[in-house]
Amino acid sequence: MNYREKYEFWLNNVKDKKMLEELKSMNENEIQLAFFKDIAFETAGLRGIVGAGSNCMNIYTVGRVAKAISIYMQKIGGKKIAISYDSRNMSYEFAKLSARIFASYGIKVYLANKLMPTPFLSYMVRFYKCDMGVNVTASHNPKDYNGYKVYDCTGCQLLDEPSYEIINIANGLELFNISAMSFNKAKETGLVVLTDDKVLDSYIKEVEKQSLQKIEGIKVVYTALNGTGMGTLPRVLKERGAKVVCNKVQCKPDKNFTTCPYPNPERDDVYESSIAIAKENGIDLIVASDPDADRLGVAQLVQGNFVRFTGNEIGVLLADYLFSSKKTKDKILVKSIVSTPLADLVAEKYGGKVVNVLTGFKYIGEFIYKLEKEGREKEFLLGFEESSGYLSGSYVRDKDATVAAMLILEYASKLKKVGKTLFDRLNEIYDEFGYYQSKVYSFRFEGESGFNRMKEILGNFRKNTPKSFAGFKVNSVLDYENGVRDLPKANVLEYFLDGGAKIIVRPSGTEPNIKVYVMLNKTKQQNETDFNLIKKEFDKIMK
Repeated sequence: MNYREKYEFWLNNVKDKKMLEELKSMNENEIQLAFFKDIAFETAGLRGIVGAGSNCMNIYTVGRVAKAISIYMQKIGGKKIAISYDSRNMSYEFAKLSARIFASYGIKVYLANKLMPTPFLSYMVRFYKCDMGVNVTASHNPKDYNGYKVYDCTGCQLLDEPSYEIINIANGLELFNISAMSFNKAKETGLVVLTDDKVLDSYIKEVEKQSLQKIEGIKVVYTALNGTGMGTLPRVLKERGAKVVCNKVQCKPDKNFTTCPYPNPERDDVYESSIAIAKENGIDLIVASDPDADRLGVAQLVQGNFVRFTGNEIGVLLADYLFSSKKTKDKILVKSIVSTPLADLVAEKYGGKVVNVLTGFKYIGEFIYKLEKEGREKEFLLGFEESSGYLSGSYVRDKDATVAAMLILEYASKLKKVGKTLFDRLNEIYDEFGYYQSKVYSFRFEGESGFNRMKEILGNFRKNTPKSFAGFKVNSVLDYENGVRDLPKANVLEYFLDGGAKIIVRPSGTEPNIKVYVMLNKTKQQNETDFNLIKKEFDKIMK
């Protein structure tokens, strides 16, 4: 069916009165955006705008996936599933609907009794020995979005093969014929069980096991960016010795993200109110978690102004702290292919090993599971992605802002005792290895025409390998669709340029974007000049 036929089909079948009104009020452009394709699993499960339509997050598209998961679980003999949710519009409603559908298939559901971070869901799966898990969240996306992350029995986000199988099952289901047990009946029969504080206390205990020392002499402003982080992060930091001042406005759950419309700790603007609080209280450190508290941002006062560390810089500092503080023989750093090569140099300095995986923390989780099966789980030291996701320890299999915040403040405490800051140490690392910098440029392509333009651009890159970018000669290229090393095939192109520069091009797994990662290693001034030249080149290409 084309988008118009899908729209008419929904008009004739939707029973929800509010959604039917929304459908009838749509203009042609809105209809096309909502129906030009069906929402599908990407690198982090489902993610889309909340609203009516086959390409949106709503009770029908979510219900169909929940039913598909139920059928899949019956096939693999699964009997238990964990569910959590964040502060967004419809998160609790989607979680509750999913619980009712799972219960109707006789699957026991452990449902979080309040909104909690994504890594907590990963821990729930492992704590209750579940066969799968679901977290309803859209991470750091704007308020219009929601998402549906699906996990396997290890607490890792679902890998490609089972994801495809669930989508194939979902595609064969009638969208408007999804039955669900009443929530009260599901609770009365014991098929839905609300969690208690035991699992939270157990999770906190496991996070704190990753600690290397107390946090002494450190005062910090914390912002949850109106999400779930208040449930875990301040408690851990305080128990480990930090003095925490919470940004009260942003630490309250707010589905509309009133004070931070783009609640991403990689954006400078989300720190504005926290900077005011820090200056008022004489505090020189700020930590921020995204709404589902799996990503961490850090800003520090430098010569009178607060400067935000990049995701790569935090990863490098965590690697430096962990490798320099432990016996590092056979210890492994696992990072995504788009993350800075500077982390490799730091790990190698201390005798550590580095493994590079595809983008998506599920691939880091998968590697931890491989180590576990080989009896080598303790060799895992740190996993990180340049997009501000970090994990130390294997108690969960997803990135965790709580453990990352604890460890980065421990390092700040350690450095403070010798009269240094995190920025001082970072500059020492740059002096030792070179000024490695990375920037990510995102190019957005909305709707069906944008979707087709994305495919066209990536197809053109493959058909005609560029000889240069902005005057930088392309020496070689890796196409991950052809298979690279032992990694799964992926829609990723990696270009190696003169002077050690590197460019990686890939479509986003969560938004209609093409992402371009540029990695340079010259002086700060020359890097900035080269970034600008390369950005201008891609601005032309992406038109």
